[in-house]
Amino acid sequence: MAGIFICYRRVDTAGWAGRLYADLKAGFRGVNIFMDIEAIPPGVNFDEYIAQAVGSCDVLIALIGPHWLTASDNTGKRRLDDLGDFTRIEIATALKRNIRVVPALLGGAKVPSPDDLPEDLKPLARRHGYELADHRWVEDCTKLIAALKPIVQTKSGVLHKVMGCLALALVLGLAGYGVNLWHDHHVESEARKAETARKAEEHRQVQEANRRAEEAGQIEEARKAEQNRRIEEAQKTEAARKAEESRQAQEASRRAEEAGQIEEARKAEQNRQLEEAKKIEAARKTEESRQIQEASRREEEARQIEERKAEQNRRLEEARRAEAARQAEQRKKKAEQAPEREQVPIPTKQLCVDLVRPAANAVLSQRRVKGGKVQTVWQFLWRGCPEASRYHLYVIGPGALNPIVNIDTLTTTTYQISDSHYGITQRRGWTWMVRANVGGRWGDWSEKRTFNVALPE
Repeated sequence: MAGIFICYRRVDTAGWAGRLYADLKAGFRGVNIFMDIEAIPPGVNFDEYIAQAVGSCDVLIALIGPHWLTASDNTGKRRLDDLGDFTRIEIATALKRNIRVVPALLGGAKVPSPDDLPEDLKPLARRHGYELADHRWVEDCTKLIAALKPIVQTKSGVLHKVMGCLALALVLGLAGYGVNLWHDHHVESEARKAETARKAEEHRQVQEANRRAEEAGQIEEARKAEQNRRIEEAQKTEAARKAEESRQAQEASRRAEEAGQIEEARKAEQNRQLEEAKKIEAARKTEESRQIQEASRREEEARQIEERKAEQNRRLEEARRAEAARQAEQRKKKAEQAPEREQVPIPTKQLCVDLVRPAANAVLSQRRVKGGKVQTVWQFLWRGCPEASRYHLYVIGPGALNPIVNIDTLTTTTYQISDSHYGITQRRGWTWMVRANVGGRWGDWSEKRTFNVALPE
């Protein structure tokens, strides 16, 4: 009886096996499809049972999934290494009996290498595999059924014809024993008929061999077409991969070029900022140098002014001393020449002093110097009395309790204040006055004159 045996592992390809079983049932009418033999009757030798089940089939389809090689038992031992593994026994039995074994590759699996198989399964590695892909299952199953039909149906037809011939021979033999032998010419006629039948059978067998060769050629052409299709798909995939790599390389080059442009722009901006910073720093240093030169120039001018004023005061002091010495000499001569007489005090109202500078409501200056301080150079000048021996100068600020100048030992009619301080805040309402000492007596104060002070320059 013709049949197809499906060999599979439940842990690896159970779902695919059920699907293939249904498709083979629909494609082969009147052909037995064997799928499960695990329900072996009790007491039956399973080697003989499997050998009988496998031997009754024309084709064994070995379903090889992703875990077909690595499936293991509870102890971690690989199932293919177990001599009692049903899958191993089924495939090994088919190989020994020279039954057509078709490795059906599922889930991306490949035909196993001989090094990965036990000794009795190594011939499986030389069998051409057939891929059943999920995304083209119907197409692949249709091609597989078309390839298997000549094998299954041919073997079935030959078996039926052999059985018929045997039955006919048996009937003829039995009939020969029941009747008289044919005449010699009938025997000769039968011999000719047998020879003719033999030649006809030989001719039929030749035609059958030619048909099988033609079918084998068609199967080979289908295999080559499938192989070419896979090669073409692989070439398309490789071309797409290379195109994607080229696109990625171009994108990387473009990004690198953009990054280079951005870096150049950043460096250009950085150089521009550095150049501007250098210009600003140069301008700042130039301004600092100018300010230092200006400060030095002003200091030099102030020093020269101070020197001129000091020289002027020195000359005034020398002139005052010379004048005082001359007047003293004159008084001495008059005293020697005039007769002694009783000294009469001079009325104080005749001992008045005339203020010259600063004038009324004049504004005196202040000048800033280093260290945040302010320098004042104020000069006071008045006309004195010829008989005065000394003068008393009094200078006070607005609302102040103590004067800033209160000197009664001045022998000249001028006085200069040169002082450094942190600035005068009271600017309006300063006053100054002078009185003279004649003959040991102080006269009346001069007028009280007011002056103001400017902000520091």
